[in-house]
Amino acid sequence: MHYVPDIGVGTTCVCEACDTAIVHRTSSLMPQLFNPKFRFWESMKTRNTLTGVAFHFALIVTAFVLLLSPVRWMLSRYFYPPGEGLQEDAKSGFSVEYRGIATAKQDQPGKKNIRVLGSFRYDGCPYKLTGIFLAEAARILARSKNVGQTIKGGYLTPASLEDEYVENLEKIGAQFKYTVLEH
Repeated sequence: MHYVPDIGVGTTCVCEACDTAIVHRTSSLMPQLFNPKFRFWESMKTRNTLTGVAFHFALIVTAFVLLLSPVRWMLSRYFYPPGEGLQEDAKSGFSVEYRGIATAKQDQPGKKNIRVLGSFRYDGCPYKLTGIFLAEAARILARSKNVGQTIKGGYLTPASLEDEYVENLEKIGAQFKYTVLEH
């Protein structure tokens, strides 16, 4: 459990390990943008501490139960096979929102830290959004003159796609916002 001012109570997030690896890979690819003391922590917003603790333990139990092959076999009979999914009419009414706080600590005594609240929102099916993310990234990489020239270093992250990626996502309806909270 963790409380983040201006966001609320956070608990264990399913994507935390993967997203943390991506963010730290980005910080190593772009050291000019990240302070050496940079750290990243991800959590999922929850209503209160009780529901957060319940979700945390439910996630642990679910992960353990999914390790059991009879459970996986039984679940495979009730879920969509690979390549299948929800019908088109069932994909409506979804939205995805990510919010984060970035804090730039001031080295000078008496100066307030700079805190910025950033958000990403997409109103639509998360499955469709995943496809859009991949298609836009592939399109930019295929046309890029920077990849292999100025951008080097093995696995790239979405940050290496720069402003063109954000602009293309905004064209399909994604919303990016930021607000300076303290300065």
